[in-house]
Amino acid sequence: DDNWGELIPENPLSQMTEAEKDELAEIHLEQHLLGDLSMKDATGFLKKEGIENDTLCKQLYMLTSGTPLFLDICVNNYQQLRKDGKEPDLAEFGKDLKQLISRYLSNMNETNREMTYLLACLGTWNDENVKQIAEAATKLRRYKYDKYKDFVNHSFIIKNQDGSYYMHETVRIAAKENADQEIWEEINKIKLDIAKENVRYNTTLNSNVV
Repeated sequence: DDNWGELIPENPLSQMTEAEKDELAEIHLEQHLLGDLSMKDATGFLKKEGIENDTLCKQLYMLTSGTPLFLDICVNNYQQLRKDGKEPDLAEFGKDLKQLISRYLSNMNETNREMTYLLACLGTWNDENVKQIAEAATKLRRYKYDKYKDFVNHSFIIKNQDGSYYMHETVRIAAKENADQEIWEEINKIKLDIAKENVRYNTTLNSNVV
């Protein structure tokens, strides 16, 4: 339908008034995040991305349960394996999601891998947190703020309505287990130092008010 765009509301459901929601129900299509894909849709996606082996597509569906994020990681791993001259089979992707993600991390360039380790260490963060911590760090050899701004567009990074971010928990756990120990220790120390400084500042502020 050439006029399909007229059916898409300008604002997400969470920002609508009740009247706008009533109108939406009658003339618009609701926009929302997709859940897990069916086997047909998942294998269709994988084939579209170049994975033509029917058996492997079905195996990757079983491995990921059709979750779009993990299917996307499968595609990244498949492309890297082919680039390395390998004919991928299921064993190359790992026996579970943790192995799948670990191999995805190992395939990243060093800049993105370092960024993943940094953000996995933080848990929840905002732009200012990252800027403050990265400026104090000495082990982040490849960190640049403009690269960080691009990095948060990865599908495993989720942005909250308040502007803060967090990492998909399965990806975060795998990243923590694979993180460079020096980066991990330094980031945790900087976080602790900042927290102590904030406590001292708030204590001083409150005592001055009293």
